[in-house]
Amino acid sequence: MLKNTSPAKHGAPAVIAGLTLFTVLLWAINLAIVPPEVTTRSIIHELFYVTGTIAWLWMALALVIAARPAGIERWMKTPLDALYLWHRRLGVAAIVLSVVHWLVKSWAGPILTVLAVPSAPKPQSSGTVLEGFDAFWAALRPFSETSGLWLTVLMVALGLLSYVKRLGYARWLTTHKLFSVIFLGLSVHSVRLMDAADFLTPYGLLNIAITVVGCVASIVLLVPGAGRSKTVDARVVNTENRGSVTLVTVETASPIRASAGQFAFLAPASGAFKGEKHPFSIVSVDGRRLVFAVKHLGDFTEGCIPELESGDTLRLEGPWGAFSPDRMTGDSVWIAAGIGVAPFIAWLEHRANEPEANRPPTRLLWCVRDKASEPLMTEVLERAERAGVRVEVFESRGTRFSPDALFAEERPETIALCAGEGLARSVAEAWQRAGGRPEALVREHFAWR
Repeated sequence: MLKNTSPAKHGAPAVIAGLTLFTVLLWAINLAIVPPEVTTRSIIHELFYVTGTIAWLWMALALVIAARPAGIERWMKTPLDALYLWHRRLGVAAIVLSVVHWLVKSWAGPILTVLAVPSAPKPQSSGTVLEGFDAFWAALRPFSETSGLWLTVLMVALGLLSYVKRLGYARWLTTHKLFSVIFLGLSVHSVRLMDAADFLTPYGLLNIAITVVGCVASIVLLVPGAGRSKTVDARVVNTENRGSVTLVTVETASPIRASAGQFAFLAPASGAFKGEKHPFSIVSVDGRRLVFAVKHLGDFTEGCIPELESGDTLRLEGPWGAFSPDRMTGDSVWIAAGIGVAPFIAWLEHRANEPEANRPPTRLLWCVRDKASEPLMTEVLERAERAGVRVEVFESRGTRFSPDALFAEERPETIALCAGEGLARSVAEAWQRAGGRPEALVREHFAWR
């Protein structure tokens, strides 16, 4: 399990920035190896090249994250929930830079004209009749240019569509898979439009490596599916419907190393929702038995999870994440909103099994709509009592939780946060204003779309 969960120490930003700078560095080296002419045509070509390769790198990285290889959290030193935020940022950045890439002539041409950079005539065909592979390679160029344009247009359209909240999860996931198809199609554009002289340069080899990695990730997403290397068979042991929440107990066919605060993807092995994966927090771990708390918020959580019966087969992918109580030191405050209390239930169980000497003073602040109708209220209060954690409940219709008021009274040593984007941002900003250390704020992200 990845131990570091502090956003201030996540490795993803450094990995992404490092690979991007490495790409620019190899491009600069390539300019030294194969110096271009100082003409508008040559400069525009190089701008095409570098913007296209960086966008290509970001697309490949986004696909690798989406494919969820078993070691992705360790490689990036970032838990999967936070990696999906970077997946989204990389996707948006790749789309924007792809548009900039296609418009290079439009914005770079006038600038170069103002700078009085000399133009160069377009190279003329030698008139030689090509045969065999040479003929095929020459014919592939116009196809690469035209297909690249239309695939980029499609990519922009899909990028905009992914932000349409009314699009159901299943349809959103299906349309999202088309990005893999687009990458495979653009791989022809990426390789064919390279200059022959660049193929064996460090920059050319990097471009080929990015293409290979991205294509492998795309094929994984389209054929076996994301997270296949961390997927095991499981069966439903019990389901307990408590109003708007269902507790699902499953038993895996083979042991997995899950711990308090992690999450896993569940997918039915049959029925109308067959193969549709959704992530849920693990609220209890007992050997090969895991308990999940599922809030009824959509088609899957309302139409599938409550209907599960003992003996039903599932596919379980995980565990993922690093939202762990191990990083809580000194006085701690845990903040949850609604079903965001689920990982904290696992934390309470973990803490109850610890010696009292290892239990620093801790409070759980829980924001709910209505205390009387909250399905998990009794369980949380009972576990908190056993764990020695003081619980404070804030109701929407009563006294609302105020992060600024909390930190005005005290500044705990560590903060753990599992809430919606709005509340999470407010807490993080209030913590920063109060002078709290960024690395002391541990947060789980679950708004991935």
